[in-house]
Amino acid sequence: MKQKKQHISGKIFSLILVMFLMIIGIAFPIKAQAAEKTGHVVISVERFTIGQGYIYEPVFVPFEEGDNAATLLKKVIGKENFVGQDSYLEAIVGGDLGTDKVVVPEYIEKLSNGMVTTETAKEYGNDDDALGEFDYSNLSGWMYHVNGEEVGYGISAYEPKDGDVLRFQFTMYGYGTDLTGYEWGNPEPVIDICNKDEITKLMAEVNADREKLMAVPEVKAAYDEAVQLISAVITPKEEIDLATAKLREAVENVKKEGWQETAEGWQYYENGKKAVGWKLISGTWYYFNEDGAMETGWVLVGNHWYYMNSDGAMETGWVSVENNWYYLHGDGSMATSQWIGDYYVKSDGSMATDQWIDGYYVDASGKWVRNA
Repeated sequence: MKQKKQHISGKIFSLILVMFLMIIGIAFPIKAQAAEKTGHVVISVERFTIGQGYIYEPVFVPFEEGDNAATLLKKVIGKENFVGQDSYLEAIVGGDLGTDKVVVPEYIEKLSNGMVTTETAKEYGNDDDALGEFDYSNLSGWMYHVNGEEVGYGISAYEPKDGDVLRFQFTMYGYGTDLTGYEWGNPEPVIDICNKDEITKLMAEVNADREKLMAVPEVKAAYDEAVQLISAVITPKEEIDLATAKLREAVENVKKEGWQETAEGWQYYENGKKAVGWKLISGTWYYFNEDGAMETGWVLVGNHWYYMNSDGAMETGWVSVENNWYYLHGDGSMATSQWIGDYYVKSDGSMATDQWIDGYYVDASGKWVRNA
């Protein structure tokens, strides 16, 4: 059980430092360009350092003249859940899932030389469901980053610009070292934490139309992978880049409609889903392989051969392929070992010519010669 009175002097010291990081802009006003009057920013609220994932996953938040980081955050979490002054976020009501759900990532245990661990966090504890400063550690509190950069002034001093990414993050160690990889006063990183703004924006795009997009298996799989990788905090940049590309492709595919020419070949999309297998399009049958690429030429499907012309359309009737004639039934399947009127197709489907077939003779054109 946490004994708050025993830590009061340390907490006062911590509070001074944390507040210094977040409200220095009030004492020294930031000289910034005039803010745009309207637009959208992306906001996420994260508690990865205690292993509880997002409080609020990335979303687009509209802003108007006079908005700042505090007013925008309140739009996401509800003003009744904001604890603190507009210049400084102390806690978020309902932000903690409970002490039993706390898992401090291994990288923080190593970074703090064992000072902050899952065990110490649970022992230190939290008295309620609000997540804020001095919960689980005497170094903990809320910080925010704009476009991947740590912001050294209070949240009410931030003026939004269209397209900005604001990530509100809970720190457990080093006044944000566990979020940025940098120690106070040290220009060299002690751990490598890559920028995740691009994938965060994509996640906000999904959440802007979540019901539709997350119903697409490819999008959901890519989104869930993104959550897992971002939550790990120290995921290598290469893995984040791959996950970003995967999620972007999945989202863009949902927007596709009709024929699309790709590196894999021609593909067809309907309601954002790529056609695979047989597809009737404008009265014509086409076949798309497992990658969604349109097939041409001979295609074996369910032990039957079909012929797709150079446009991908399924042929029926007589077709000439590489100097041989073949007959395709009305369903497109190739005929074999049977008479088609006065003509005979062999076991390989090619039309017989100039030969005897069970006592019947077909000439060089393949036609049965009566009374031969």
